[in-house]
Amino acid sequence: MFGFTEADIPALVELMRNESYLIADIDSKKYWATIHASRALSQIDSDKVVQPLIDMIETLDRLDCDAAWEEWPFLLATLGTKAIEPLKRFFFMKDQDGLFRTAASEVLKEIALKDKSVRPTIISIYEEYLNSTSATDKMLNGCNYSCPLASIRTGYYTGLRKTQ
Repeated sequence: MFGFTEADIPALVELMRNESYLIADIDSKKYWATIHASRALSQIDSDKVVQPLIDMIETLDRLDCDAAWEEWPFLLATLGTKAIEPLKRFFFMKDQDGLFRTAASEVLKEIALKDKSVRPTIISIYEEYLNSTSATDKMLNGCNYSCPLASIRTGYYTGLRKTQ
């Protein structure tokens, strides 16, 4: 879309991961260079961009990059179906902080909103998580906020999934 190709991925990933740029003033060119590198990566149609973009979730949190953090679910959602399995793995990591799981959940929700054909797949990820956790799990409330539980319910009622 922006004229970038798979050959540009290493340079864009390096720029995106530049922590001195990420902690620069939000009005600086350095800060925005990392954001634009991330946006460019999300537009390259390659599986090679998925994991570097997912890995940035932890970096953005650690560096307290709120502006970038807010954009990340939408940015990752542009990756579409190729991001679903890596996000599922990220979502189910046992040592994952609730905040990161919520971020992965937000991205999955955005993908489902953009592409109706993957909604049953994403709903099944949420179902799997909800069935694997206890009612006292601290993450459950965060997931309830982020997971489109209304979509799960709607899915049952509209026949996306058969009720048991």
